[in-house]
Amino acid sequence: MIVVGQKSWGLFCFLGWLLMLAGCAYHDIEEPPGAVIDSEFIDPIQGLPDEGPISFQEPKVGQRNAYVFFEAAYTRSTGNVDLQYYTDTLVIAITGKESSNWIVKEFLTKSSNSRLHPENSFWGTVADSVFLSELEVDENSVHIFRQGGYRPAITFSFLAEQKFPLSLVPDNFPENPGGLPFFSLGGGQWLEYVKNFVGINKTYSKLNIFFDYRWIEVDGPGFMCVYGPEDGMVRTTWFNPWVRDEVVGWDVIPR
Repeated sequence: MIVVGQKSWGLFCFLGWLLMLAGCAYHDIEEPPGAVIDSEFIDPIQGLPDEGPISFQEPKVGQRNAYVFFEAAYTRSTGNVDLQYYTDTLVIAITGKESSNWIVKEFLTKSSNSRLHPENSFWGTVADSVFLSELEVDENSVHIFRQGGYRPAITFSFLAEQKFPLSLVPDNFPENPGGLPFFSLGGGQWLEYVKNFVGINKTYSKLNIFFDYRWIEVDGPGFMCVYGPEDGMVRTTWFNPWVRDEVVGWDVIPR
């Protein structure tokens, strides 16, 4: 069910924390021509040929995915996790290549609630931004980063610079049924996997799950990415240590 509602104060505080930590580095946020003059939406990938969904195994200029925003609520007494989807849609597209790195754009669609009503949304004043990052893929790993040094909050979907293995991990790694985030404090990086992951209108036979909870130790956010070599990024989540029973994230919309 798609709903629009008032986000909790804890989530607003979380976003504010991320923006302060990021240092408001606007020099690597692309603004389409005319976007500052009026509020008219200008498609950041207008004219880019559609080459299908993003594949980490065979990336290509023109590949793009769409994701829907959700909030996951954890009930500790039962262990249940309930997902509620909202009318924010994220587009991630490969728009170019520089040397061996792919250029990636992220933006919210024209009809996303955060763009139409930033005062009543999770993303607030950054909702109309276009984030740029770089993707480097070799035979062993997927590396997502931004030029210009360390930034804790780099895009709508990715927390800081991330690097994780390209290949699926073996079954002796921990299994995470449901591909769910970690609703607890704990630092470090680790890998898990999920089998028969039920996404939106699609079931995936096996996917990796990468956790980066290093910043939890300093009251920072935790990050999770559910992905596969051919399927690309299927789910990402952000965990707020100040509101431990709520996680926000993005689920891919299959094509």
